[in-house]
Formats: sequence, structure tokens, C-alpha cells
Amino acid sequence: MIINSSFKPGKFLRNPHLQSMLPTILTKRWPSLTLQRERVELSDGDFVDLAWHGTATHQPIVLLIHGMTGDHNAAYVKYLMPMLVQKGWRPVLIYYRGFSGEQNRFDRITHAGRTDDIGEVIRLLQQREPDTKIAAVGFSQGANMLLKYLGETKDASGLTCSIAISPPFQLRSIANRIRQGAAKFYQWYLLRNLRKFYRQKYRSRVAPFRLSALPFHRSFWTFDEHVTAPLHGFKSAVDYYKHASCIHYLPTIRTPTLIIHAKDDPMMAPDIIPTETQISQSVQLEITQYGGHLGFLSGSFKQPKFWLAERIPEFLAHYI
Repeated sequence: MIINSSFKPGKFLRNPHLQSMLPTILTKRWPSLTLQRERVELSDGDFVDLAWHGTATHQPIVLLIHGMTGDHNAAYVKYLMPMLVQKGWRPVLIYYRGFSGEQNRFDRITHAGRTDDIGEVIRLLQQREPDTKIAAVGFSQGANMLLKYLGETKDASGLTCSIAISPPFQLRSIANRIRQGAAKFYQWYLLRNLRKFYRQKYRSRVAPFRLSALPFHRSFWTFDEHVTAPLHGFKSAVDYYKHASCIHYLPTIRTPTLIIHAKDDPMMAPDIIPTETQISQSVQLEITQYGGHLGFLSGSFKQPKFWLAERIPEFLAHYI
């Protein structure tokens, strides 16, 4: 089902770039969250780290999946975790491999289509607390991974419900869009962070690709062609985009799922939005006219409000 959202941007907050960047600016000076770390040993011999917030026990768990190069300092994590705690729930962030502050053991990390780590963590939580309800919320690339996971597992997701915010439905379209006009800024920012990550990762080990060539990969097309695809077993960037994009998995989702997407998302063209025939009956696709990428700020310019901090708990409350 596709619905038009009731979200209204704050006064002077209709600009998509302002919507996308302002949350980070607003939360950058907020104090760090008090987190309890947990290491999860994976079946392939690697590990992922979790970060729990709050002191509740035996309450519903809300698993958060951050975006590309994100972590616990992401704006949506900083404002959402305390809100979830107020509701009596237990928010926990799953870091991508190597993004928790300690490099993972293998060359391969986490890419937009990797869902096995999410599945292992959910199964672990189920085994420990078989009577506890588990929900998941994914952001940007994390939203793509979550939706793909839901489509792959169908009735066996282990989740009571899920929410995907600003997912890149079709990675190939994103790679084209983000190298044009003002969207180039986001490409530059994300690639800068990825290059920094890989330099640190291979500071004391041999890289499986030419590390000296990283500065020359200035678009996602070239970066994914020479780094992401070969590193993770794909034939090419095209092959990676095809198999990792969540658009192909939306029809088989069986878990109650809310997708929130803004028409003015600066990283995506409007024609990327799925149609009714491309989503299952378990999916509610909420479309906003404004909101940018992971923005959705209401209120005023001087006193903006994080609308997602209200909408996400509202949806979750129906199920957990």
C-alpha cells in the first residue's frame, strides 16, 4: 500500500539539502550516548559489535541498522535511541563489520546487499529471549539491507515488524544520480569516509586491491567497480548493483513493514520510488513531498523537531 504522508516540513525547511544535513549539525554537539558494547562471534569466524542503550530488561528489542559509514554518532541514532528508551523498549545498534572502532578479521566487510550478519544477530536474540518481540529499523543503506533481508527470509524473518528510512531502492540509479549537480557533495563525502576507512583497515595488512588507486576512484561507479565488487565476489559494479538492490525483494516481504521516503531525496530521482505492483501487501510505503535524505525535520528553523522520532515509535507501538 502506498500512502501520502502527513509530514509537513518546518518553516524555511523545505530545502532537501538543508533537511539532509541539518540533523547532523544539530546533534553533533550533543553528548555521546551511554552504550553497552557486546561482541557477537559469527559463524564464518568474524565478528560484529552491538551497542545497547538503556537499562530495561525483558522488554521488546528494536534493532537499529545504520547507513553507509555510519555508527552510534549518526544523528538518527542519537535522537532515536533515547526516544525508544522512553517508550520502555531496548534499542540496540548493530555495527557493520569494522565500523565499531575495531577492524574486523577478514578483508570483506559489509556491503549494501549483505544480510547474513543481520540474520545471525536476530537468531541470537531469539535464542536468548524466545518470548521477546524484536523489531528493526534501517537507515539508508541499512534500510536497503533490511528490506533485502525481509524479502529473502519471507515468513522466517524473526521480526515482529520493521521500518526502512530513505532506502536506495535501486543502487545503479543512485550511482548515476549522485554524480550529478549538487548531489556530488554526498558522493564526495561518502567516498572520502570510505577511503579513510580502507586506509586504516589496511595500514598493517596487505590490501586485496591497489590501495594507491583509492584517490582516483571519485565516483561510486569506479569505486564499486574496482573495490566493492571484486572484494565481495561480484563480477562488476553492475553485477553488484543488480544483486544488492532491495527493489527485487519488496514483493516477497511478509513482515509488517513501513518504508518512509521523500520525493525530494537529493540522492535519488523520483522515478526510483516503487509502484504498488512492486511491493507486497505487508509493506506500507509512506511518501512525503519533502524531507530530503534521512531528514524529515518539522517545527521551525530555530526550533526544528525530528519527525521520525515521533513516527517511528508510533508505527512500532502497533506491533510491539
